[in-house]
Order: sequence, then C-alpha cells, then structure tokens
Amino acid sequence: MKLFEIKEPLLHATFKRRVNRFLVELNIGKNLGLAHLGNSGRLEELLTPNTKALLKKVRKTKKRKTLYDIIAVWHNNSWVLIDSRLHNPITLKILELELIAKLKGHKVLRKEVKVNNVRIDFLLEKDNVKCFLEVKGCTLAKNQIALFPDAPTERGRRQLDLLTKIKNKGLDAAILFLVLREDARVFSPNWGMDPQFSEKLKLAQNNGVKILACQVKFDGKNIKFVKELQAII
Repeated sequence: MKLFEIKEPLLHATFKRRVNRFLVELNIGKNLGLAHLGNSGRLEELLTPNTKALLKKVRKTKKRKTLYDIIAVWHNNSWVLIDSRLHNPITLKILELELIAKLKGHKVLRKEVKVNNVRIDFLLEKDNVKCFLEVKGCTLAKNQIALFPDAPTERGRRQLDLLTKIKNKGLDAAILFLVLREDARVFSPNWGMDPQFSEKLKLAQNNGVKILACQVKFDGKNIKFVKELQAII
C-alpha cells in the first residue's frame, strides 16, 4: 500500500566514501560532491564504494555545508531508505491508515515526548489509555533476517528501560522497527552487535511492551507499506 511519495526530483549519484558521521562524498554527474547523511548508524554493508544512490537537492543556507541529502542506496536489487528523518512521517501515515494491528485505533497526541530526559517519538492514546511509541529504522539484514541495531546504542537501551517502566506503571508502551528494505522476512534484535540492547528488548517484551516490526519499500519515488513482520526476540 502506498504511504506517500517523495515529490522532489531525486538525482542519481555514485557513492564514494563516508567523510564523517553525517557527511558522504559522491560522484554527482561528472563532478565530485558532498551530501548530508541523516543517519548515525554504521551502514557498512550499504555504503560501499560505487554503490548507486539517490539524492535530494536542498536549499542552501548558512548552516548547511552541502546542497544535497542522501535518501537511499541501491542494495540487493532494490532501494534502501537511509534518511532517518523519514521514519516519523512514515510512521504517522501507518498510524493514520491503521496498518499495524496492535496500534489500530490509536490517535497521536504529541510528537517528540520527553520523559525523565529520555525522548520518545510519539505519545498515542486509545480508549483514554496513553501509549508511548518509539520508532527505530532498520537497514541491516542477514540471511533474510532484519537486525537492529547495526552499532551499539546506549540511547536505545535507555529508551527500552523507560518503556518498560512506563508499562509497569499501568500505561501502554510499544517499540516499532521499520524494516526499510525488501530482502527481509522476519525481524530480530542484533544479539551479536549489542547484547545489552537485545536483552533489554526481551525484558521489555516480557513486561508487556509491544514489540512491533513492519516492512517498508521504496521504488525511487513512492514509499509503500509491505506487511507486518514477525519479531523473533
């Protein structure tokens, strides 16, 4: 099901190297240029030399060092969305269309909610019961298993601790993993990369936090919902 389209024209480029955490170098036409990378993950299997990429041209300001944002890269015969700023718009549309069974009927009350100095993406409500929802983008897959995280995440561990506490206080809590590639069939925490996060995810599930996963694909223009995925913890 179509969620929305990226209406701005996207430019084709060829990835060369990652300059730093948020900056990449690419061949854009015949020129070498820089683009902003809105993703702090390692992305090691995706950001490889000579990989095809899609860029969005942005308005130049004094604060920006680049004229482009990198949106997606080509991997395993399909586009993989790597701009994490798309996660919340995608989730909002999924909630609006009620595409995830355990979140049907929930309305968005607030975005970017801070609790005990920990930020959670959404505060939802259904039947006068509040639900705190955190969203994670998953771009790593091995043997058709989507894996999160692709690097140790202290922030993710704190968020899971908070969601577990929220659930134990009688409110509702959930974490949604957006699998942003087409070659995964199930979701699992990445035990080998971050065993602490994985243990906390299992503990959260045991305490009643909803562990959700869904697959989203990108055809170079349209972002589409594919299906919910089983989460194997």
